[in-house]
Amino acid sequence: MSKVYLASDTRLDNKTVAIKIMTSYSGNNNQALVKRFNREVKVISSLRSHNIVQVTDFGLTPPEKPFMSSPFYVMEYFQGKTLGEVLQESPFLSVNRTIRIMLQVCTGLKEAHNKGIIHRDLKPDNIFLVAGGVFGEEAKILDFGIAKVVETEEKQQTQMTQHGSFIGTYRYASPEQCKGIPTIDRQTDIYSLGIILYEMLSGKNPYNSDVDRTTQGEWIACHIRAEAQRLSTYEECKDVPDSLKQITMKCLKKSPAERFQSIEELTQALKEVNPSLF
Repeated sequence: MSKVYLASDTRLDNKTVAIKIMTSYSGNNNQALVKRFNREVKVISSLRSHNIVQVTDFGLTPPEKPFMSSPFYVMEYFQGKTLGEVLQESPFLSVNRTIRIMLQVCTGLKEAHNKGIIHRDLKPDNIFLVAGGVFGEEAKILDFGIAKVVETEEKQQTQMTQHGSFIGTYRYASPEQCKGIPTIDRQTDIYSLGIILYEMLSGKNPYNSDVDRTTQGEWIACHIRAEAQRLSTYEECKDVPDSLKQITMKCLKKSPAERFQSIEELTQALKEVNPSLF
C-alpha cells in the first residue's frame, strides 16, 4: 500500500525524518485507499507515547509525477533495528531483555487501547528498537495503518473493510481474526503479543510450523485448532521462569475470555516475574 522514504524537513533545520507515501493510489478503489490512509494518520497522531512512532506532518504530494497527489505523512526517524531483525541475528533473547521490551510495548498499547484503538497487526517487524531510555533500549510500535477504532467499529466495518475479510499478518493473527469475526477487541493484540513473547524466549513459533513454507490456510488452522507447544519442551527455555512461561501460554489461549483481559493486567504479571528489574 505504501513506501517509506528517508528525508530532510527543510522547515525544521533539515531534520532527518521518515515519509510514508501511499503508492497504491490508482485503480478503481482510490477513495477507499485514501480513507484508510487518512485514518492511519489520524489514529497515529492521536496517540502520545514514547513507545509509539510520532507523526509530525501530513498532506498530499504535488500533482506531478511520480506520486500524483498521493497522501503522505511525516514521522520521526529512528536509528536502530526492528525486533524482527534482532531475532534473525539472535534467535532468542534473555529473559530480562524480553521483559523490558515487552513492558514498553505494553506501555504503547495501553495508550492505544485506552483510546479504543486496536493495532491488529503486532509482529516483530512492527516493533522498532532504538538506543536510549531507562532500560538502555527503547521499543517503538510502528504501523497503526490497520488499527481498528472500537467506538466506531460498525461504521468503519461498513466503510473501510468488507464483512468477514482478514486484515493483519497470518503468522501473528488471533483465532478470532482468522475466523473473520468483525467484533474483535483488545484481546486480539494480547494474543499477538503471546506469539511474539514465545518467539523471543524460544526462537520458535508456538506451533512448530516452518515459517517459510506454511501457507495462510495452515496458519489459520494452527491459530484456530492447534495447541501451542509448551515452552518447557525447549532447551532454550530451561532458564525461563515458570511464571513467564505461564504468562506466555495464557496470552495464547484460543478463547479471548481466557487471556489477560487488559494490557494493564498483562503488564502487572510481567513485572512480578522479576521485580528487581524496576
